[in-house]
Amino acid sequence: MNPFLIYIFLIEYIRTQKLKTFFSFLGISLSVALFVSTNINGSRAESALIEFSIGSFGKKYQAKLEIQNSPLNDKLIQTIFYNPNLKFIKKFSPRIKKSAYTKIGDETIHFVYQGLDFLAERKFFKQATEFKSDSTLISKSLYEKINSNEISFYINQIEYKVSSLKIVDEKGLFLIEDIETSRRRLKESEYSFLLLDYDIQTEQNLLLISELKKDNLNISLETIDEIKARSANALKSLHLNLLIISLISILIAFFMVANTMSGIFISRKKELGIFRCLGISRIENLILFFSQTFLLGLAGTFFGIGIGIFISRFNNFSGESTVVDMTQAIAYTEFSPRLFLISIIIGLLGSVFSGIFPAIQSFKIQAISLVRETRQNNKFQYSKHFFLLGCILIFVSLALSNLKSPIELPIYGFLSIGFIIVALVFTFPFLMETILFILNKVLNLSNQSFISLRIGLEEIVHYSIKNSLTSATLMLGVSLIICLSTLTESYEKSILDWTEREFPFEYSIVNRSDIDSGTNFGIDKNLKSKIESLKHLKDIDVLLLNTKIKFGSKTFTVHGYDLQLAKLLEKQKMLSSYPEQINENEILISSNMAYLNGYKINDELELETNSGKTKFKVIGIREHFFSETGTIMMDYRDFEKNFKAENYKSIRFNTRNQAGKLDLIEVQRLIDFDKNLQIINSEELKEIYISGVRKVFKSLNSLKYSAFFISLISLLSSVFYNLLDKLKSLAALNSIGASYFQLMKIIFFENLFLTGFGCLNGILLSFLLNPIILEVINKSAFGWTMIQSENSGLILLCLAFIPIFSCISIIYPSILLKKLSLQKILSFE
Repeated sequence: MNPFLIYIFLIEYIRTQKLKTFFSFLGISLSVALFVSTNINGSRAESALIEFSIGSFGKKYQAKLEIQNSPLNDKLIQTIFYNPNLKFIKKFSPRIKKSAYTKIGDETIHFVYQGLDFLAERKFFKQATEFKSDSTLISKSLYEKINSNEISFYINQIEYKVSSLKIVDEKGLFLIEDIETSRRRLKESEYSFLLLDYDIQTEQNLLLISELKKDNLNISLETIDEIKARSANALKSLHLNLLIISLISILIAFFMVANTMSGIFISRKKELGIFRCLGISRIENLILFFSQTFLLGLAGTFFGIGIGIFISRFNNFSGESTVVDMTQAIAYTEFSPRLFLISIIIGLLGSVFSGIFPAIQSFKIQAISLVRETRQNNKFQYSKHFFLLGCILIFVSLALSNLKSPIELPIYGFLSIGFIIVALVFTFPFLMETILFILNKVLNLSNQSFISLRIGLEEIVHYSIKNSLTSATLMLGVSLIICLSTLTESYEKSILDWTEREFPFEYSIVNRSDIDSGTNFGIDKNLKSKIESLKHLKDIDVLLLNTKIKFGSKTFTVHGYDLQLAKLLEKQKMLSSYPEQINENEILISSNMAYLNGYKINDELELETNSGKTKFKVIGIREHFFSETGTIMMDYRDFEKNFKAENYKSIRFNTRNQAGKLDLIEVQRLIDFDKNLQIINSEELKEIYISGVRKVFKSLNSLKYSAFFISLISLLSSVFYNLLDKLKSLAALNSIGASYFQLMKIIFFENLFLTGFGCLNGILLSFLLNPIILEVINKSAFGWTMIQSENSGLILLCLAFIPIFSCISIIYPSILLKKLSLQKILSFE
């Protein structure tokens, strides 16, 4: 037969079977969209963090230079410029960079304010924009948000107003002025950092550092590649969690497509057999089937990419990090060609791979048996073998997950997740047959009762492979919902427990501006002595913070507080996690810092301090959830001696037994001089930390709904594909006296079994995956040991949805059967 005629038939089939084609198309599109949106959000957050570190157009340079204990001003730049040993530096670019925000109605929009040399940097702008030295440039994304040619913004709580903005078509949210204009506006004589243009070599970096240290300068020199690596490391946990979601969503896509292709084969097997009678070869049948698979995969993939790009623009679907503001990240609209290519490969290969089994079935079709309307036995012959293989693969995967990956990416953990999911699906046909066999034995004891249930179970056995794929998609959807909930709740529980343990104080004084706007005002150090003078307060402690302490190529956070007081408070609670003796220059490190870097007790870390490099001895390791890269804990007296400490991050205290509201009123009087200072209780402090976790994982709620919707689509798609094949059977039952209600019960019981089987296996799968996600994937990301949250409420909710799903899935069949007369049903084909 002419191949052209085959494709005419293919197009005609798609035209006449719109509903089937739509659900197949929708399943592929949603799964690809989920993969695309999660990856876009991860790359956006990283782009925003890099942009915040080096500023607009900073990527044109090779290194960033900061001075920690001396002003970075024109005099220092001249010193570098005239140094004969530093002639390899081609160009300097001094920058002023500040965190700024503006308010549009109730919305607060954070952006980067930057001062740079217009004359030197002008060539880096994409378009030939005409601007003068007193111009204020605004990114197109920020301009679209404020929708005005004027802007009022705040830096360090001081308001500034700018008019006559000039739009620059660049990514991100930023406002840029000439560096001299910026210095006059902010009344600053120093620069934030210096960008350097030179050929990066280790010898040149060491020479630059040594030359500047001759003037006792404590410098920080980072290459652009190091900044990118640090940004990626800061967002490692976000990336890995999004990757987990992407992995499961891809598997959902594969099973959804396999389910779709099996449905297409079931609904078209007679047509394929008739083609064989008309002279079409087995190969042509195979090509026809794969053509349909390929076209659905291609169309669904491209549409899914479009949906993914579209939904990634909404905050509810966006992953976020506590180190990146979402309004800044969402401004990056670039879609990576690499992600585009990967998405196409995943969509097409997934569709083709998922269609292999039904395509082979179409290749094996015996035309004469179909013409005679012999009912083909679809029971899987090798169910026992696959069951044993699945069980073995589960145990192998659990063992594999405990292996330590040779690279930073927890590759064994990801492989274990994939193998466990596939292994559990391998067990489905045998489990279905076994459960159905037991049910039939039980039902046989009741003579002629439960006829509708018996017929429904018989239909499941007849299409075991197809129904296994339906249940597998439901299983993945349920397990994804439970795993995402367990992940977020485990974070919250772990951080709440840590906050109670690490901050055993009734009240804390904080600078609200630091929390809300990311400023670094802190608390005046003179306030501590005034607080100590209040007679009804006790256990007064401070918290000092430095988030940019370098050791080797890594950057860590340092906490300074009264270690002796913390040890005493623990003893009062009959705890003992601090060493017996803590001497000068002895530190504790967080467990994630130890895990990720291999540090042990008695190791020495050489940190950059005010007096140069100083060695600190590690005397203890504590679970600490403050920093994703690692936290160093030291006594606040050591902190003040070794690091620049202009203010306290907070002052914490407890009240004596007789203390009441009057004592808090006294504290309030002491802090009234600064409107940003606020007293918060222990519950409010917990909420601050928990809000950070919710900020990171707020996109997971949207992904839960997506998983729920995809699971429902899978079930409905399966019902629709099976329905037309059953119409003659249902019509025959109707003709011998079966009522409409009895026909609906047949379909309901079949869907009830498939939904229940899928949901129960989804719950089982979540029990297998949760330890790997928490103890392997996330521990590899940032080294924290989390307390797994029990999710019994959600599990009960999933079980409660089994009959609801089953009822929803019979709505369309009930409408169709009511509209079709017996004559139409019998002549439907």
